[in-house]
Amino acid sequence: MRHATGAVVISLAFACAPAADESAAEETLSDRGAPVPNDISADERPVRATERGYNLSLLEYTLERLSEEDRQAYYSMSERDRRDIFLNLSSASDRSLDDADKEYPINILEVTPAEAERNMDANYELQQQLSARYEQEVLDKYGISKSLGSAIFTEGLAKKWPGSNLR
Repeated sequence: MRHATGAVVISLAFACAPAADESAAEETLSDRGAPVPNDISADERPVRATERGYNLSLLEYTLERLSEEDRQAYYSMSERDRRDIFLNLSSASDRSLDDADKEYPINILEVTPAEAERNMDANYELQQQLSARYEQEVLDKYGISKSLGSAIFTEGLAKKWPGSNLR
């Protein structure tokens, strides 16, 4: 959804809500029965949310729904690699917004309100097309699936990695 100023508004309120039960916030994937590979170090396993001070419930939910192949790929990656993928996905998203805004400006500081209103639908459609293309370029570059890219992006947002507020 776009705000009248052209800023993208994403509602993730449910992802940031405190856990209803403190014990639920203490769970990790392995506590809930999700398979966690035994051949990875303890450093790579999911940490308890309260140990680092962020809510991992959305991340845990996303990781639980990965295919076995994607889950293995996720746990075999270093955090540095996942951060790099996250930053590239964030940049791709921002690039799609910037490119769509160049073609169909919607910022009322750059065009009249009437022009911005006329450009709104075309801007949105182009941004969606560019976003899909740029995201696929990143996924192809790293040889990962869309669901694994989404899980890594969710992790970056949950952990507030640099790049999660580029815009």
